Amino acid sequence: MKRIILVVLAGISLFADSLQAEEQNKTVALVNDVPILEAKLQKALKPYQDEIAGSKTVELKILEKVLNQLIEEEMVLQEAVAKNVTPAPGESEQIIGLIRSRFKSEEGFNLALKMAGIDEAEFLKRVNEKLMRVKITDWAVKSKIHLSQEGLDNFCKDYGIKVHAQHILVNTEKEAVDIYQQALSGVNFSQLAATYSLCPSKQMCGDLGFFGRGQMVTEFEEAAFAMNKEGELSGVVKTKFGYHLIRFIAKKEPTPEEINEIKQALINELYGRTYLVIGEELDFEIKRNLEEKFIGKQLQQTYLNWLLELKNKAKIKIVP
Repeated sequence: MKRIILVVLAGISLFADSLQAEEQNKTVALVNDVPILEAKLQKALKPYQDEIAGSKTVELKILEKVLNQLIEEEMVLQEAVAKNVTPAPGESEQIIGLIRSRFKSEEGFNLALKMAGIDEAEFLKRVNEKLMRVKITDWAVKSKIHLSQEGLDNFCKDYGIKVHAQHILVNTEKEAVDIYQQALSGVNFSQLAATYSLCPSKQMCGDLGFFGRGQMVTEFEEAAFAMNKEGELSGVVKTKFGYHLIRFIAKKEPTPEEINEIKQALINELYGRTYLVIGEELDFEIKRNLEEKFIGKQLQQTYLNWLLELKNKAKIKIVP
């Protein structure tokens, strides 16, 4: 009798596995007759699991957003194929080399591939496709943006400015407000930083020395670079690290050599010759930080207009 039960249970398990595989292979959308599978959608939804837990409304909104992103990626990839846009020889392998270097060993990299359910050939295909999307976007979008020499010069000069500041980092807004009030009443900022700050810079009384753009988180950078008067306080600034108070000390203009270095780096990004590969483990994004700061708003709007053009030409079907 026990043996029969085991056979039945094994049969149920195989049936469940078959259903799960069928569900993963289900088509959720078609882009010019190319399917987007449920498995790909579920993978793209993983980073949002905490947000959608317990709320059907939020889940549906995020589901729609992520599915639209996958549709857009497929449209862009198809456009790259149609325009015969491909990575340069060895470019994808170079990116895989950078990603490999994130792991302590080759075994760790191979294990990550196994956990993702892919082999190295499939991973190379994904890297190729990502690069193709980046390159077709460069070709189709940046060609429509007007770049002036004056705008380039002014950006590079401004980007090269450095700020000298002190700061205090605490965990709560209440603590930050209390310390801010003490600083306003005349208590020495260096003393307050040495007493209260959670940042290692407390050993230097909160002194961060000179720093340039792109070295601090956005909120901190914006507050620091908005000040101009020695001794000026920023007020409470919230970042992912906690709550900051910033005391401005000085600004330093860039040298002509520094401006030229920034200009060359920006030109290299604008023409697609350099980029950053960021992310964790197998996940990666291709970023061009200087380019995004220089023409970010124009870039975004022109990209959206181009996507709309592609959508109007495409045959898209959401499969219920």
